[in-house]
Amino acid sequence: MSVSLFNQNLKEARRDALVSHYLATHDFSSLPEGSSVTTADDLYEYLLLDTKISNAVTTSRLAEAISSLQLFIHRSLEGYEGELAEEATKYLAKDAFLDNWDQYNKRYSTWAGKEKLRFYAGNYVEPSLRNDKTELFKYLENNINQTKLTEESVFAALNGYFSQYKELTGINILTVSYSDYARNRYFLLGKSAGNYYLRILDSQRSDFYAWGEWLRLPFLNGRIASEKDVSILKQNDNLIVLFRYEKKSENENGDGYDSSIVYEAYELTEDNGFRKCQSFISLTEPYDGEHNNPISHGEGLYKTFYSDIYFKRIDANTFKITNKSVWNGERTIKYYKEDTNDYFTLKYGESSFVSLFEGDRLRIDGEGDDTLINCSSSFFFDDRTDYNHQHTQIDIAGNVILFDDEESTFNTTPPALFINTLINQNQYIGEQGYELQKSLIADNPSVFSGAYGQYLWEIFFHIPYLVATRFATEQRFEEAERWYKYIFNSAGYRDEDGHIQTDDNGRPRYWNCYPLQQDVDWDSFADMPASTDPDVIATADPMHYKLAIFRHTLDLLIARGDAAWRLLERDTLTEAKMYYVQALQLLGPRPDIRVTNTWDNPTLSVEADAIQIPATRSGEGASLTFAQWLRAGDTNEMGDGDFLPPYNDVLLAYWDKLDIRMYNLRHNLSLDGQPLSLPLYATPVDPAELHRQQSGGDGIQGDIPPAARADTGWRYPLLAVKAQEAVNRLREFGSGLLSALEKQDNEKVAMLLQSQQSNVLGMQQEIAQKNLEGLNAELAALNNSREGLVLNQKYYTSLVNGDLSAAEIAGLTLRSGSMLLNTSAGVTLLPAGALRAIPNIFGMADGGADLGAPVESSAFNMQIAAQVLDQSAQVSEVTASYQRRAADWRQQSALTTKSIEEIDNRIASLKAQIAMQQKQIALAEMEYANHQAYLDLYNSRFTGLTLYSWMVTRLSSLYYQLYDATLPVCIHALEALKRELGKNRADGIFSMPVWNDLYQGLLAGEGLTTELQKLEDIWLQNSANGLEATRTVSLAALRGEKSGSLSASIAKVLNNKEEGNVDDQLKLDGNIFSAVLDMSKLQLANDYGVTGSNKNLFTKSISVTLPTLLGPYQDIAATLSDGNGTVATLSHGMQDTGRFVVNFDDSRFLPFEGSDPTSLILTLSIFNVKESGDAAPNQRAIVENLSDIIFHIRYIMRDRQS
Repeated sequence: MSVSLFNQNLKEARRDALVSHYLATHDFSSLPEGSSVTTADDLYEYLLLDTKISNAVTTSRLAEAISSLQLFIHRSLEGYEGELAEEATKYLAKDAFLDNWDQYNKRYSTWAGKEKLRFYAGNYVEPSLRNDKTELFKYLENNINQTKLTEESVFAALNGYFSQYKELTGINILTVSYSDYARNRYFLLGKSAGNYYLRILDSQRSDFYAWGEWLRLPFLNGRIASEKDVSILKQNDNLIVLFRYEKKSENENGDGYDSSIVYEAYELTEDNGFRKCQSFISLTEPYDGEHNNPISHGEGLYKTFYSDIYFKRIDANTFKITNKSVWNGERTIKYYKEDTNDYFTLKYGESSFVSLFEGDRLRIDGEGDDTLINCSSSFFFDDRTDYNHQHTQIDIAGNVILFDDEESTFNTTPPALFINTLINQNQYIGEQGYELQKSLIADNPSVFSGAYGQYLWEIFFHIPYLVATRFATEQRFEEAERWYKYIFNSAGYRDEDGHIQTDDNGRPRYWNCYPLQQDVDWDSFADMPASTDPDVIATADPMHYKLAIFRHTLDLLIARGDAAWRLLERDTLTEAKMYYVQALQLLGPRPDIRVTNTWDNPTLSVEADAIQIPATRSGEGASLTFAQWLRAGDTNEMGDGDFLPPYNDVLLAYWDKLDIRMYNLRHNLSLDGQPLSLPLYATPVDPAELHRQQSGGDGIQGDIPPAARADTGWRYPLLAVKAQEAVNRLREFGSGLLSALEKQDNEKVAMLLQSQQSNVLGMQQEIAQKNLEGLNAELAALNNSREGLVLNQKYYTSLVNGDLSAAEIAGLTLRSGSMLLNTSAGVTLLPAGALRAIPNIFGMADGGADLGAPVESSAFNMQIAAQVLDQSAQVSEVTASYQRRAADWRQQSALTTKSIEEIDNRIASLKAQIAMQQKQIALAEMEYANHQAYLDLYNSRFTGLTLYSWMVTRLSSLYYQLYDATLPVCIHALEALKRELGKNRADGIFSMPVWNDLYQGLLAGEGLTTELQKLEDIWLQNSANGLEATRTVSLAALRGEKSGSLSASIAKVLNNKEEGNVDDQLKLDGNIFSAVLDMSKLQLANDYGVTGSNKNLFTKSISVTLPTLLGPYQDIAATLSDGNGTVATLSHGMQDTGRFVVNFDDSRFLPFEGSDPTSLILTLSIFNVKESGDAAPNQRAIVENLSDIIFHIRYIMRDRQS
């Protein structure tokens, strides 16, 4: 048996003995009744220590204590340790320690990371990762992500943001609802420009996080009569918008319409959208023409709210009252199915069952009022009814919401931003933007933490931050610097006279965001919100935002310096040093961090007592800030006892980054620490290329930064294949985007047509209704005419039936009597005339006789006869006229009868037309209803306009990102071809732009394909041409020494003797031995005489042979560099190229391949050349035995491009 196995068995036997001893001797009487500890497993549960652990597990007392504590917390949360203490409930609050136990705190690694995030939230604030973005911000972000980022595209997106913001600021608050008692939230209903909006207010908070953003409610538009028809409900954790509207339908008889009240409900989804609830039961009173919402409107716009009665749904058809506090236990609710007389009662705490099927109607009787509810077998309750008592009152006075039961007010006044001028970039920077914010603060000091504070933070901070970060990511440093200065200017903001501006407190103004300028101290540690969201922490204390912008400013300066350094020109190195020095000046001196061992080794009990609620006051009573606590260290009690916060290693790393860069610059090293050999003056830029850049004609290559065009080390054939594959994917994306755009447009056209058709059908309904009204009016007119004719008919019939009136008969009688009298008078006149002819005077003479009397009497008699005849004629005429009149009456009566018959026929015809028109209206309503149902389904289907709009937005963003990722691959292929064939071979390739923002970059893939094909043609025409040659160079011979006799010169150098100013100098710098080869002295272009004339030379490979003595399995640690960033590591020294295997057909370039061998300056560096006897790795013996340095140069001669 081995010793280790023996020790393991011995320790495990000792463990078992200790377990048995503990079980036998320990007093377990304190355990609950029925509990016992008799086995090792029972002891594990009792001690929370694994008593079966083997010797193979490495641990410590502290590690075991942590494990036991973790296990105890797990068991406590799962209920295995009994009820939690009352003091433990505070740790279960939102974002408290136990609330985040599973997510962060149960593992040390995630807990430590979370604590760093909370302490130094500014290190982790990123604009693209912000969780509380408004929909306006998301819309802007999507817009600028869909295309190449330019100033124009940014301000175009800003214009859209401000337009939507302007509509939000015009929202008029209509009602305030209070139904979320658990979280004390209020729901605001508003309206602007015909659109309804919903907003949530958390009255427990005082910052702008108390205000949710305005959410549009499109399903209310045009359907509700007023805001009184809307109720905002709380269903578990779901927000429900319940509304009602009036719906007309034809009655059963078909001769009229019934009006019914329809309820619909929409549920708020996680993405701030709304989803229609499939079925809903609302326990409300019947509709009586007034909305029975628990909101009463009175003078002064007082809103009275009520608490709820909650119904708990047990199963599909069972429910019970669960909130006794607002319901008298003696009261009952009666409910019964409408088609039965059986009813059920429901008291508090009881459950009851009723079977409901499709089409059944449930009647509920509460407080003496009946409620008729349509329901089906699948439904849910909204947990509310209106049989409630008064809860609180809310007064909307102007734009201030006042609560009568709380000492709190909420100002809803939107800030008076100058929307029309704010989109000008000058509003962001300098005096105007700052003064605008200052004026807003003057009007409302809490405007940045009020109802529209979230939008103001986005306008003046988050949007410039997002754009600046995007520009910086794309290495467009000038634009990034300009946008960062919209927030922070390390040089300060100056007035027209060049003087530094100051704020209200006389401090120099370095911040263009007003809240950041005013916040100069870290807040108290105790005031830090219990959140793991860095933006929430930074909003509570904007100093974290200032730290984030400060860090990004440093990152920008370092990135600009690195980009300039990589250009490897003396001027760009000077520029890089300028940026690094500026960053160091911003950082200031490195903090003096002294690490001392002052740990007092306290016990857990003592340290637990020391960890208390964080102190927020210093000894003098002043507020103790976060910065003061950090500086004071463990001398001030901040709640963590003897434990200190971690260092801000992210910020400390900046000093290390800059120190390394400054060291490399000052020692003529590249960014990765390799020696540089740069000419004093850079090669002038090609004027034609400079002209293209200035005129914007750089095309595709202008879309990527210089760093993205750096050599990748891969040859052209491989990169050409990869570029074509990437372009093919880009073309596929473009086709997908075009298809989505077409479908989006088709959906818009279809929706427009459907909407127009809906309008036409609505107009047809109105026209049909108007026609019906016209027919009804015509029918009424005909009925009136018929009534007149009937009266005429009755009148004439009565005349006909009545014949002559009594007066007329009396007249005729008198006329007849008069005629008889005239006749009698005529009879008496004749005797009278005869008698008058007889003399009646007797005397002296006879006389007195009237001889003409008989004649006169005859005349009078004839006259009377004529009168009698005349009277007889008159009687005949009157009689005849009466007869004709009677005939006329009979005729008029007959005509009236015919007219009545005609009107009756017309009325019958008109009634038939009305019936037909009613059917037509019913048909129109059915068509309209069917079309609306189709339209609702069409609009709510998954593959609708919403999906295609989202696809277009997402594909547009991904399409540009793919273009942005594809373009460098194409440029890498171009650079690889230039490296192999010469820079002039590909002039004009990738010089024309292929991305057009106007058309969302469509056909960009086709444009890149064309350019790649041009490259392929150039490769096929020139790659096979070229003369291959090899040159072997002895450094000793080149120095004028005998070949193989370099060791003497090396010995002098190793003995610290300077060679002086000689060609191909040997040098010992510290522990690095170096030898320099200036290849321009080799005159390679003349090696082959006329054959090599008028040709360009391209290096294929350079290998090095180091003739020296090596021991068995001994290698060499050396490098060969050209001063331009190319380095080859040498390990074996036998025609060593720096590669494991030399393969001229490899897909990778060999070191120095493609460079001009007539101008290279090679430096061989051998490391660890130390004094003899040094125990550290030493290559001094290798260098001492080095007899020569042999360079094997392989190169290709190609014809020059004319």
